Amino acid sequence: MFYLHNQYIAMSSTKKSYQKKTYAHWHLVVLFLIPLILYAQSFGFNFVFHDDDSIILQNAEVLKQFDWHKLLFTDAWILKKQIELYRPLQSITFALDYQLGQTGATVYHVHNVLAFALGIVLLYLFFIQLGITATHSFLLSAIYGVHYLFANTVCWIPARGDIYLFVFSMITLLLWFKVLHSGHLLHVLLAALTYFLALMAKESAIVLLPIILLITYQQKKLQIKNTWLMIFGVLSLILTAIYFYMRSLSIINTPNIFTLEGFLYNIRIIPEQTGKFFLPAFFSVMPAFSTLLTLLGCLVLTAIASLLFVYRKQLPMGMIWLGAALFLLPTLPAVVYKPQFTGFAYDYLDHRLFFPATGLLLIAYQLVQLLISKRISTSYIYILMLVLAGYSYFASRSYTDYKTYYTNATETNPRSGLAWMNFGTLSTRENNYDMAFKYFYKAKEVVPDNIELRLKIADSHLTLKQWDAMKRECKEIIAKSPKTLKAYYNIADYYVEMNQPDSMRSWMQRAYRQDSSSADYYYYYAFLYKHLNIPDSSIHYFGECINRNASYSLAYFNRGLLYGNKGNYEGALNDFEQYISKAPGDPNAYFYYGQALCITGNAGKGCEYLKEADKRGVKEAQEKINYYCR
Repeated sequence: MFYLHNQYIAMSSTKKSYQKKTYAHWHLVVLFLIPLILYAQSFGFNFVFHDDDSIILQNAEVLKQFDWHKLLFTDAWILKKQIELYRPLQSITFALDYQLGQTGATVYHVHNVLAFALGIVLLYLFFIQLGITATHSFLLSAIYGVHYLFANTVCWIPARGDIYLFVFSMITLLLWFKVLHSGHLLHVLLAALTYFLALMAKESAIVLLPIILLITYQQKKLQIKNTWLMIFGVLSLILTAIYFYMRSLSIINTPNIFTLEGFLYNIRIIPEQTGKFFLPAFFSVMPAFSTLLTLLGCLVLTAIASLLFVYRKQLPMGMIWLGAALFLLPTLPAVVYKPQFTGFAYDYLDHRLFFPATGLLLIAYQLVQLLISKRISTSYIYILMLVLAGYSYFASRSYTDYKTYYTNATETNPRSGLAWMNFGTLSTRENNYDMAFKYFYKAKEVVPDNIELRLKIADSHLTLKQWDAMKRECKEIIAKSPKTLKAYYNIADYYVEMNQPDSMRSWMQRAYRQDSSSADYYYYYAFLYKHLNIPDSSIHYFGECINRNASYSLAYFNRGLLYGNKGNYEGALNDFEQYISKAPGDPNAYFYYGQALCITGNAGKGCEYLKEADKRGVKEAQEKINYYCR
């Protein structure tokens, strides 16, 4: 064990496990403060516009209203069946954050840091329950709390689900130790509840059940009541069934994301993340598989496996098996999960290692205990912590804003078409089209056949009225994907600009022949008539779009604008109200809806919406507030 007198640590091997141990209260305080201090700089970070904008900024109204049904029965993007991920606890915590900080990034970063710090404290208590001394548990947890890999977990706001997976998994395991030692029904019930909360954070929590069985098996001498085990088992199965039923109502059915092909592609995650854990030199916000890292990871795994085999009789194998279960079981879902964007975006994400890496730490600790019998200066341990903390501090700065984020992504993973494309898209929002084209064409080198990317390039040329480049891009898109109606629209819009309506109609007829039932077709046609200043035809085609897709939010918005221009304020009110319900994140919706309310005599309600628009950054809102809301 670690002896702190004379500034030295002596390590001894012991097979004592799972003994009830006491802890030092100051350890809890220091372990909470270490990540809090390390990651305090993140309180000034912005959003990085990789999922955090989709979840928070585009769902501001849902988060504001704290609609329990929408938070519990939508996917991880708080949308109805748009993606295959389900994170209801994460959505609820984001809604709580919104009540405090609205759409400012600070409160979301503060929440992540506080929850992460709580997780490190719980890890310390977990190690205590495993029979590891308080001093050892403190040092192990401190190292874990400053590990550079978890800068991803703390600073990327959408990693919230993995943080709470860790927190509630640790609480569940701690409660189960209470069951093993005291055998109270209350602890059984609380363990089942926290298991359910871990599931609500992330479906990977289902692996807690075999981990609990393993711990229970290893603790046969405690003679846990079969009744408690049966009650926990029944409750867990019921809660698991409830969870997966809720999940089935909330996410899109994507049958081909868990396949043998995906497993064979992703199996490299295990050696790569093992290598990163022990060899801190490969930080990336959007990692790609690396042959070097895979080989290094395989060498590390081989070395660990060899040592475990050679010293199997001296090692506490119960602890080793528990470490292996903690590492492999939570990692397996990521290994078999291969969504369509894998490779195009990244191959895996390191924040997912936050819970599984506890197993690697536990195994490494047992090997060090056995193999290093000489006395080691405590200064070496603290130097290791400082090195890791320094690396984490600078790595976390990659999350300062979208520019630092995508700079890291493109430098560490230049094969990421998504990173280049998103970098370009965000540059267009700042009207920096020179940089946007630079990033778009980098993405085009990586994924030349990606239609979404090609459309972004074509749209940028259209915005700048670079007609020849736009037409060339759109014709190439049509050749690759004839049903991409936006490409026909772009060329038709060029002929509107050239005052050639017959050519415009000719291109839209080509689009009609490709997909006459698409709501997009009618939306684009409506926009063309809007550009031709023929509002009645535009209103008609927006209506046809809505008839084919009642959820087409922008059709309501644009038809509402046309109704308002024609003096049909009741029609405008109805359409803007529909638009707000379908796209609550757009500040312009509140501006135009509030204006229509004021014009129709409902200034009280209208001023509320105008003030909301002003709060969300609509520059014209203040002028209307001064006029209508005096």
